[in-house]
Amino acid sequence: MRGDAIPGVEVHIGPVAEPWADPGRYPDFDHFEVHVTLSDADGRFSFETPFPTASWISLTLRPPPHFMRDGRNFGPAGGRDERPLHPGENDLGTFVLPDAAAVEGRVVFETGTPAARAVVGVEGIYPNGLAVSRRADDDGNFVLGGVPAGTFRVSVKRCGFRAECEVNFILGVTSGPIELMLPSASTVGDEGGMTRARRSAPRLSIRIVDAISGEPVTRFSLTTRDPWEETRLEMSDHPEGTVDMPVGYETDSILVDAPGYGSRDVVVDGIDRRLVFEIGLMPESILTGRVLAGAEPESEALIRIEAAVLPVTPANLENDDLMDDDGDTDVDGRVGQPRQVLPDPDGAFRIGSLPEGHWLLTVFAPDSAPLSRSVCISSPGETDLGDLILTRGGTIAGIVHLPADMAGADWRVGLDSGPRADEGVRCTLDRTRTFRFDFVSPGPHLLFVADIFGHAPQERNWPVTAEEGTVSEIVLDLAR
Repeated sequence: MRGDAIPGVEVHIGPVAEPWADPGRYPDFDHFEVHVTLSDADGRFSFETPFPTASWISLTLRPPPHFMRDGRNFGPAGGRDERPLHPGENDLGTFVLPDAAAVEGRVVFETGTPAARAVVGVEGIYPNGLAVSRRADDDGNFVLGGVPAGTFRVSVKRCGFRAECEVNFILGVTSGPIELMLPSASTVGDEGGMTRARRSAPRLSIRIVDAISGEPVTRFSLTTRDPWEETRLEMSDHPEGTVDMPVGYETDSILVDAPGYGSRDVVVDGIDRRLVFEIGLMPESILTGRVLAGAEPESEALIRIEAAVLPVTPANLENDDLMDDDGDTDVDGRVGQPRQVLPDPDGAFRIGSLPEGHWLLTVFAPDSAPLSRSVCISSPGETDLGDLILTRGGTIAGIVHLPADMAGADWRVGLDSGPRADEGVRCTLDRTRTFRFDFVSPGPHLLFVADIFGHAPQERNWPVTAEEGTVSEIVLDLAR
């Protein structure tokens, strides 16, 4: 019945292309593992993990076959600018899963041998932005759900071959069974009727180079992904910096890791390919420092860094889409997106994989004013910021005078944020119409007044200056 809780939903959460948090801080935690749990009889689920500092955390719901999959992303990576998870409890609210259709069947080779663990998927649809795919079991059997109503192509890829079949999907119904037959050798042809097989896309020659010198990088690991499969080449030596990797027809993601360089996650079109695909890695730059609250180490701080200005030149820092004619490659897609790290128990922190440019580092900690520093990274190596000393800052307090016709609405005062922005510190006014902001960084700030929907009665801000250890009072008069 609609509105009922759904028990037994597989809930997957994990980082994308980077560790969950600092492995040095949590050595016993698997920072690259996708963690899985099941919803209980009330449909609820929970995870207890260290606070994640990865710039992209992905959560996916995999319900029974007759419900649509769903999920969420957290963090700023890839331009998504999604809100990150925060320390403590994160209540994600209620997920409402629409009805879906399913198909069951079996994947076999021409000889009749089951294609164990083959990945079966529906092509060309991405409900809620997610690919529809499932692994067959050891006997080649599968049930593939979460499909909207309609006629779609179901395909399987295994051992360099693929088979496909058109299926009519009906909500609440499991169609089939169907059989997907894969060739056992290099012979490819019509399999009779709707099911046929063909060679998957060719292997791609990938060359890894130093983005500054152009010299080959001779030791690295590679991971290629498409909607159906993931292929990993473990860390190894390659004297010419070149390897051949299998890739699929769909868009592939390629993740590169190399000692002394920042990780690189790029996308390559699965059909229009170069003979040799070149990926440039930036030599790793490291930013270090120590956070203190007064004279004591502050281990509960949250350190955020984001690019303020990145140089347009040299060419390897340009926004190249990797598929044009000039052959230059851009920097990691995470550049320009905020990253977060936590200090160790002594307050020390380390941030790697920073390209050249100007960066803004901000430190947040309980009962302390935020501290910001501008940082210039001009060459590979280590930049030490020394001790970053937090203070309690100042307080900004005041009262809002509203005209009589506006007195019945709910109003809030914001500090250093526009009325419709999602970020910034805000205070919802009570009947007294007073507000107070503690632990404010010393210096100039701006206040605004708006209702809970972001509508500002006056297009104006009020300037105010916070001073260390003092209360700065102000009257915001909208009645005049």
